[in-house]
Amino acid sequence: MAAKGAWIIADIDKFTALTSDRVVLVNVTNGRDFYIADGDKLRAEVRTRHLKFLERVGGTRPRNPDSRNTVIQPEHVTEWRDRWELLR
Repeated sequence: MAAKGAWIIADIDKFTALTSDRVVLVNVTNGRDFYIADGDKLRAEVRTRHLKFLERVGGTRPRNPDSRNTVIQPEHVTEWRDRWELLR
């Protein structure tokens, strides 16, 4: 659940290893927005963005090289907003 504007993923490897068909993200910053995503596609997109971030910063996180966290911003999931039909 995003309460501060983004979803924090504590461990990119654990997140991308999940096998759920659908992922439901809820943004509660301004009311309630629901994002129903295809699990495989969302995980692949998160992994791709994370790897691009690492490339930009030289391959390791600058402040904490051991950190495995990453983030999903609302603009990353706009295509999934209110996609309730994916749950049928």
